Amino acid sequence: MQHWVSYVTVIFLIAITTNYVSAQAVSPLTIKISNLVDSKTLITVLVYDEKDDLNGRATVHYKKYSPQQVIEGITVESLPAGNYAILAFQDKDENYYLTRNNDGMPVEYFGLSNNPVLQGSLVMEQIKFSHHKSQTQTINFY
Repeated sequence: MQHWVSYVTVIFLIAITTNYVSAQAVSPLTIKISNLVDSKTLITVLVYDEKDDLNGRATVHYKKYSPQQVIEGITVESLPAGNYAILAFQDKDENYYLTRNNDGMPVEYFGLSNNPVLQGSLVMEQIKFSHHKSQTQTINFY
């Protein structure tokens, strides 16, 4: 009987410790967008893990919001600590992609985490950021 109680106690302590550690390793990410020109078209917000392909599907967060919502700020709750990248755009043609012209330049309003000046293809290193505590990322639209 004594061994049974000891095992239950150990399992209980491990469960409490695991929950405490995992609770410490997640925090909210708030995303705000500035410089909006179009106040009617919905904004698609994608949050990529640093291992994601920026030309593929965002594995962390994908959702459309009203311009008013993103101006005030939207929050991705309980985001684990790690490195992420944000792409936001106004999908005027509603094809679920950031539409580009023949030269590869976006033809829809868009913005990226870190607000880089793009000179060529989009690279994760330019737009990724470290997320280890509650923070706000403000993205300027082009």
